[in-house]
This record gives sequence, structure tokens and C-alpha cells, in this order.
Amino acid sequence: MPFESQAQRRFMYAKHPEMAKRWQKHTPKGADLPEHVKKASVELAPLFAKIAEGINALGSGAKAIAGAIRPSSGAVGAAKAQTTRQMRKVL
Repeated sequence: MPFESQAQRRFMYAKHPEMAKRWQKHTPKGADLPEHVKKASVELAPLFAKIAEGINALGSGAKAIAGAIRPSSGAVGAAKAQTTRQMRKVL
């Protein structure tokens, strides 16, 4: 995965240097990266709306799982994988 910004590059080298080295291999040499990248929340709003519709269609069990996982938390685990599989069936 290539770096998207200078801030991301600094963070990765400070916190996860091994992963940063792998990412650097995928970043074009001489890439003029911006200092920060703006959030794409406006572009993702329709996707989140569709996901919410799918969760509502699945029922209360899926709502409980989805409520425990916030999109920005980066939570990873069996519950997220299960919810993703269920939502793919609906979408």
C-alpha cells in the first residue's frame, strides 16, 4: 500500500517501521505527497447509508454487532468479519 501523505509516512515510521518500509516500496519514487489528505466522508456517506439499510434488514443481532464496531475504530475480529459476510448477502 503506498503512502498517501507525509503525515502518514512520519506516523508509520515512528510507530510501525517494518510496515512503513513495505509501504515505501509501493510509493512511487519522487512522489510529491501532500502534508495531509482530506477525509472522504462526503463521498462515503451513500455507502454508509446502504450499509445501515443492510443492517436494519438483518435484524437486532446484526445491529448489536454493528453497534459495537465503530467505522473509525479500526476494530478487527470475528464479529466484524461475520457482519461483513452478512451484509454482503444483503447488498
